[in-house]
Amino acid sequence: MKKVKPPTFDRGNNKDGEEKYWLLGMKKYVKVLDYFESMKAKVAIFSLNGKDDRWWEELRNVKYIRENELSWNTIENCL
Repeated sequence: MKKVKPPTFDRGNNKDGEEKYWLLGMKKYVKVLDYFESMKAKVAIFSLNGKDDRWWEELRNVKYIRENELSWNTIENCL
């Protein structure tokens, strides 16, 4: 099996609604690699690019989200 990389997402380069496809891709990715629940959200955050990376940093600060307490549900609900 070739090296599998997580799908990346940058809303600035994608059309509206593309985040649903990214989220589905991420779900497949973390399932195939059998990540622990605590690691799933961290991998998703790592795959954000451009405006979405900045968006996450602002959201994290505004909502006082601690990445060490982050869950997959938080990621899904924030999109």
